[in-house]
Amino acid sequence: MIWIICSIFIAVILFTRCWVIVGGYEGLVVLNVITTKERGLGPGLHLMFPWENVVENSKTDLVTLSHHFMIVLETENGEPVTIDCDFTTIPSVEDLVQFRRFKKEERLKAITENLKSFLTSIQKEYGNRKTMMDKSIEITGRVKDFIEHALIAVEGKPFSWEDKAKDLKKRYVEIDPTREDGGMNMREYYGVQLPVFIIGDVELPKELYDATVKKETVNQENLARLSEMKNVVERAKSLVKASNGGTNMEDATKIVQIQDGKIKEDRKIFGLDKGSRDPIVNAIKEVLTHVFGKKQSDN
Repeated sequence: MIWIICSIFIAVILFTRCWVIVGGYEGLVVLNVITTKERGLGPGLHLMFPWENVVENSKTDLVTLSHHFMIVLETENGEPVTIDCDFTTIPSVEDLVQFRRFKKEERLKAITENLKSFLTSIQKEYGNRKTMMDKSIEITGRVKDFIEHALIAVEGKPFSWEDKAKDLKKRYVEIDPTREDGGMNMREYYGVQLPVFIIGDVELPKELYDATVKKETVNQENLARLSEMKNVVERAKSLVKASNGGTNMEDATKIVQIQDGKIKEDRKIFGLDKGSRDPIVNAIKEVLTHVFGKKQSDN
């Protein structure tokens, strides 16, 4: 009796085609025609219900792809740090339905933007370039936690960038498959696993390096000017004090600047400025030349 039942069961499977074989490193999607729900299948032999069909053109290569991007971060003190980032993606069989909802270019761009957004959100926590590069392993670990745990979508829709920046830490929680909020992490939403993420240091681009040097030069010049002005003010105060009120602060400042060669002394004759005294000086010279010249001719 048992043999007969088993034979009937095997015959039903063989003649109704309630099974499918998926090739190695491949995935397929099957559709439930009653509930219209889809599910992904990985490599191997799978049983199918009579009301399930393989979705046409749903074969997906489960291959690992490498990706790269560069980003310029800014540390707490405003120092720019250019870092190299490499990560890998591989389609997730359990999220194969989500994987097929994105074009390759759109998926890669969205994942990259998510990673850049997270890196930008933590950049100010590191004081300078050396600190950031010394803690690159720590930053890598934080990025991996973000990939695994941070919710990036609710009810199948991506968060707005405003919400992403505002609630990043709030959403930095482990995913619970039974949750009712419909939240999805990066793997669930884009349908890919990101098993590898690596951060590497690179040299600053020449333009960025030149800008950094120029900025530092300007800062040093400003500090020098500030120190110089403090010195002038202190010396001017000393002159005012020594004059017992005979010299005001403005005149004392000018005297100090003249002593340092910063401005030229404005000498006066008979209380006249340069513009008024030049004609008088020239006239005196002509008179003297005329008088002494006439005396010499008389002799």
